[in-house]
Formats: sequence, structure tokens, C-alpha cells
Amino acid sequence: MLKMDFLLKAVYCFALVNDDLNEIYQKVGEFSRCFFSI
Repeated sequence: MLKMDFLLKAVYCFALVNDDLNEIYQKVGEFSRCFFSI
């Protein structure tokens, strides 16, 4: 659970500094699929 909170914080903070949220969500989705499939 702690890992998930850390990941969510990282994603949230990264989104704050980038204007293209749609692109971010797409990248996060791809990252999550890769991360959890290993």
C-alpha cells in the first residue's frame, strides 16, 4: 500500500508540472501495465 501511495504522489506531482495531462495519463497507463506485468 505504501508503494502505491508513493506512486500516486509521484504521478500527481509529475502531472502538476506538465500541461498535457492526457499524454501523462496515457504514459502512466503504459508504465503501470509494464510495471505490474513484470
